[in-house]
Formats: sequence, C-alpha cells, structure tokens
Amino acid sequence: HARSSSSSSLQQQQQQDLYDRLPDWQQVVDRIGTHPIILGLDRCAEFNRKTPTKYRAMGPAGPFNSGTHYLQDLLRRNCNVPPPPRR
Repeated sequence: HARSSSSSSLQQQQQQDLYDRLPDWQQVVDRIGTHPIILGLDRCAEFNRKTPTKYRAMGPAGPFNSGTHYLQDLLRRNCNVPPPPRR
C-alpha cells in the first residue's frame, strides 16, 4: 500500500502543479477578451450578392485551443449546415 499511496500523492502533486500554472479568469479575459469578435459582418450583403450559394461555406475560426473544433461540432449537430462546396 505504501507504493500506491506514494503514487497517489505524486499524482495529486502533479495535478496541483498543473492547476497552479493555469491562468486565472482575468488573465484569460485580458488575453482573448470578453466576447467573440466576428470580422466581416459589415460585408455580408456584398458577399451574398457576389458569391453563389453553392460556393458559400460556414465555419468557426479562432486561436489555438479556443474551442473552434467543439463549436464546429455543435454547429453540425444543431444547425442545418450544408457540406462545404467541392470545387
């Protein structure tokens, strides 16, 4: 039992070390902001006018590790998102 206790203690210390390195919420907000930034909203009408529907695609974009894969999965599961166009 001494070995498993030692192993468990080491795992707990490693987990605490990881938690201690995580940024607090204010550091997250300072780095990425408090709300999403959607670029190009002012050009939607022009895009829709110039781009045939069959060539339009939708997808999230963002910095590494910001949840874009998860957001894309949510969009696929909950929205009527056509597959990307084949060119």
